[in-house]
Formats: sequence, structure tokens, C-alpha cells
Amino acid sequence: MELFGYLCSAYCEGQAEKLGLEVPVFGGQKAVVEAKYWKKVRWISAAAVLMVLALLAGYTWYYFVGSRPKVLYTIKLPRSDSRSMARLMDKNQVLLRRGNELSRYDLAADKAVWSVPLIDKDQIAKAAQLALVEQKVLMAKWKAERARLKALGKLEDDDGSEVRERPRSETDELKDMSRSVERTLLSQVHLRVISPDVWVISPSGATRYSWESGQALKQVPLSDGLTRIVPGADNSVLLVAAKPNGGQLLTRLDLASGEIKTEQVTASTAEEPKLAKVATKKPSTGALRVAAKPQQIKAGAMSNVASNSIARIAAIRPMAARVPAMDMDSDALVDTSSEEGTDLSTLASAGPSLVFAGENVAQLEVKLLEKRLVQYKAVKDKPKVSELDKGVTAANAVAAMSEVLNEIQVDRTGGMRTEDESRYSVTIKRLLGGGTADWTGEVIGPPWLFSLKTVDVLTAGKALYVFDKANKKLWESKLAYPVGPGLLRDTSWVEDYDGALSPCLERDQTLYFFDQGVLTAFELAGGNPRWRLPTVGISAIHFDDHGNMFVSTSSAGAESLKYSQQIDLSKRVEAVIMKVDSTSGKILWKVQRTGSDIYLSGKFLYTAEPVPAGGMRIYRLNPRNGMPEWEHYERRYTDNREFRLNTIQLLYDDELQVLRFMSL
Repeated sequence: MELFGYLCSAYCEGQAEKLGLEVPVFGGQKAVVEAKYWKKVRWISAAAVLMVLALLAGYTWYYFVGSRPKVLYTIKLPRSDSRSMARLMDKNQVLLRRGNELSRYDLAADKAVWSVPLIDKDQIAKAAQLALVEQKVLMAKWKAERARLKALGKLEDDDGSEVRERPRSETDELKDMSRSVERTLLSQVHLRVISPDVWVISPSGATRYSWESGQALKQVPLSDGLTRIVPGADNSVLLVAAKPNGGQLLTRLDLASGEIKTEQVTASTAEEPKLAKVATKKPSTGALRVAAKPQQIKAGAMSNVASNSIARIAAIRPMAARVPAMDMDSDALVDTSSEEGTDLSTLASAGPSLVFAGENVAQLEVKLLEKRLVQYKAVKDKPKVSELDKGVTAANAVAAMSEVLNEIQVDRTGGMRTEDESRYSVTIKRLLGGGTADWTGEVIGPPWLFSLKTVDVLTAGKALYVFDKANKKLWESKLAYPVGPGLLRDTSWVEDYDGALSPCLERDQTLYFFDQGVLTAFELAGGNPRWRLPTVGISAIHFDDHGNMFVSTSSAGAESLKYSQQIDLSKRVEAVIMKVDSTSGKILWKVQRTGSDIYLSGKFLYTAEPVPAGGMRIYRLNPRNGMPEWEHYERRYTDNREFRLNTIQLLYDDELQVLRFMSL
């Protein structure tokens, strides 16, 4: 029956078909069973193929569409002189500052949950009335003085200084004055977000607002004359107020509890330091001028750049004094003169005088003991055989142009770079600390103090010194190069500054420090170097939540530091992103041309860079291998960027954009 079913043989089957007899099909017949089996196989295969195609289509859509950032929300902002600010607080919630309004904005509902004025309108009105009265008094005095001078014949009748304007009503004048006063007051307002609440700090006081309701939870009155707001690493801020007697009032505000601690600092009465006289070699044509601090040049910002030199040529000021020719046989030349015209302002006091160190304030007092400016070659010697003498062809056109530009560079700058190797006396005092002894020592090079969580780091030239918060020097170490000048900046007025502009970072009992050419990991307690990683042009180091270390640096070589003005159009300095093993200093991966600024949020690694033609590019990199998962181009540039997991916030002058993408 397996072969012929209810028939006995093939002959019977043929006779049944010939006679037209309908014979029932036996379900267990082999042909029937095989037909059902292959039908099932075809259905399963078709379903599998459809599923694979669906997965491929889904992945293709995800890769080219879903995983790419798209504008989810857009909020128009008024163009004004006041600073706009936006901070992503939740998936669809943003803290928004627009003009004189601070609000919690629901992006999904496109409306404000609550809003409060940053400056009270009555305060603006009173200040505007006082300013208008003062302006009228000054105008009356000015007109009276003009009339007196005219009567004495000391002023021409038509000197062009008096402009006839149409008479304006007092109401219009008051409106204009109110707008001017409002802009001035708003420029002095600073925001600090301490989850889940928001602090608004202004010269009149500090107010803590609830994120949930917008209600004022706490108000702290402050002293008049607020000049600086310095953020701390421990949910605190330092408020510096100028006093009429020339001193300063320091106030430490604990943002978690609202408690304040103050201390009066008297004005410094130290005499100007006298310069030591030492015998040195000088140029025969006159005294040297102190070279201006070179600005740090970000890799990838310009094309065909070698050793930062093209950018430095472009940055040369037209009015800069021409440096006389030097004896190029000598690599360095020392100048200790105090000739008139030499700017010693940067020598007498280097770095901010006050550094907020968390639990206290470090006051840095610097005195110049011995001025010593050393000049080094910044351009290589001319080649023995000029490319121009060989005849310019397509093969050597780039080299010939580089040679010409180097000659121009030598003609304009002397081909020398100046380094400050002066001797300074440094005193570190601790304020708001109570009874901490001062530390005084001598350093070579301009000193600068950086504060970390448990230690403070003093850098000066090619040396660093590490102190605890009680001014005890723990250890010191030599550096291969000085710290890059782009990192020696006062960040007191940077809104929500996160410490990114710092050459040092403290983590897991290790101090990570980078100068212009080397990244070093020191034992925090004793200062023993655990590893050193040579890399030129490093600008920042970052750690993610899992302890992975990412470094933003460049492809420049060590020679670019020695010959900082040398031009070689055949080379290009590229931005480099590296992942480094924080325990051994081993480079795990390194990529170029994928952004220069690093942003970490959860499992996501982002980079961004400006586009020379305009706009910017944002990259998402794979943290495991550094390969780009996507890149996004924006036609406009802004450095006000925030990344929260798979959400990107871009704040422009007139618009807030929130972008989002799908993530598996």
C-alpha cells in the first residue's frame, strides 16, 4: 500500500485510470508522504528567505536611516545680547534659558512646564530709572562744559561732536535704558545644575529652584561687587566679590546644602620685583622683545599643515615688531635685559591669583626674581642647494614653495621662538581653610596651579609639583616639555566648566599628566611614573564609565615642537583619537580624520570637528575598535554641544536643535 495505495500494482492503477475510476488516495502512500514533506520544505524555505530579506531590509534601513541622527525637536530662540543656555535633563525635558526667562521645557508637548524670571522686573525698572537720571546729570554737565569752552573761545562752533537728534519722550528713553540695564544684569547671571535642582547666581544673591515645580526652595543673599564665579568639583562654587578698599571677599557656596563660608582678603601691597643682573649674550642690533604666547593650534583645523607652521604664519600680527637677525649658528640666545618696550606683565604674575581647590582656596603669589628669556631656533637651516636653483618642476614644486615660505617666516619672525626660563618665587596660601601654613619655593618658568579632587598640581616650565590640600608638597617630577599654552587659561567665567581645559586628571590613585609631547601616568602618592606615552599635540584625556581611557591628540612629530615655525607643505597634521590602556599605557587603537573633540555618554563615543568650508561634522565611533559607525554633517557650527546617550543637543544663537537616533 506504500507504493500503490488501495491498488495492487501499477497495472491495476493504469486500468483504473483508463476506465475513469476514482480510487481514494491512501494517506500513507509514499508519494503522498513525500509530496507533503517537500511542500512543507518549500514553505519553510520561503519563510526563511522572507525572514532573511526582512532582516536585511531592516538592517539596511537601520544602518542608513534609523541609526543616523535626525532632528527631533526645534525651538526658536530670540536673538539678543543675553546668553541662551539649554541643558538636557531627561529624555524629552530641557532646562532652557531664553532672555530673562528660565524654564523647564517639555519637548514632546512643545510647551514650558514652568518658567521664572532671572531678574525681577521691578529690579530692572528701578535700576533703569536710576541709570537714566545719572545719564541726564552727566549730559547736563557735558553740555555746561561745552558752553563754557565755547564762551572762552576754546571750542569751535561746529566741531561735529554735538549731534542733533529728534526729541524723544521720557517713556522711550526709559524703555531703551531698561533694555540696556536688563542686558547688563543678565550678563552677570550664572546657572549651576545640581541634580535635581537648579541654582541661579547673580550679584544680588543665589536662589535654588525646584526642577519639578520651579518654586524657589532657598535664597542666599550675597555681597555686592561680585566679579567671578569659579565652579568646583564637589558641588560647590567660589564667589569672588571686589571690595571698595581694593580687597576681595571670598564666599564658598555649598550647592548641596546652601551653606556659605566667607573670608576677607586684603589688597596686595607687595613691591615690584627687581630684576637680577647677569651676563648674557645679546644681539648686536638691539634688545629682544618678549614673544607673544603662541596659541594652541588644533590638529586638522587647516590643510597642508606641518609643525603648526602654516597656521602660525597666518596668525602673525601685522603690527608685530620685527625681530632682528640672529647668529643662526647658536641654537639659543638668552636675554635678561629690562629695556623699555619689553613686556614684563606676563613675567611678574603668571596664572590666576586665586584657584578654587574645593575645600579651600589657593592664593598664588608670584614674584619675578631673575628675568631670563631664551630664544631657540624655530626654523631649520636653509638647504645647501636651493630647490629654486634646481629649477621648479611638478616634482619639487611643493618643496620649493615650502622653502619660500620658510624664508618669509625667518624674515618676519627671525626664525626664533622665545621661552620664558625666568626664575620665580611662588607662595601658595590657603584661604577658607583655617590655619594652613603657606608654602614658598622657587621655580623656573611661569607657574600655573591646577586643582584636582585630592591634590593640587603646580606646573612651571619643565617641572611639576604636587601638593595636598594642606600645602604639603608630596613630590615633584621633571617634564620633557612645558605645558601647552592653550591650556594655561583662566576658566572662571566658563559656564558649567567641566575641567576639560586641564593637563592633569586624577583617577584611581593615579595622576595622568600631559605636556606638549608626552602623556605620563604617575603614582598619586609617591610620584613614580607608571608609564609614559610620547604623543605631540594632546589636548584632552577622557574616561568612560568602564574606566576606558580616550585621548585626543595629533599626528605631529616631536620635531614640530623643536622647529615650531618650520613649514612643510608636503605634510599634514591630522587629528588623532586614541584608546589607551590606563594601566600599561598601551595604545589599543588609533584613528585619524574622525573628529578632534571627544564626548562620552554611557556606551556611546562621539567626536566632533569644524569643517573648513563651514559647519561641522559629528562622528559616532565604536569604542571597541574606533571605527566610525556614522558621521553627521551640520551646515552651521556651534561649540555648544551636549550628548546624552542617543540624544544630541545643538544650541545655536537663534535655535535649539535636539537630534536623536535609534541604537541597538
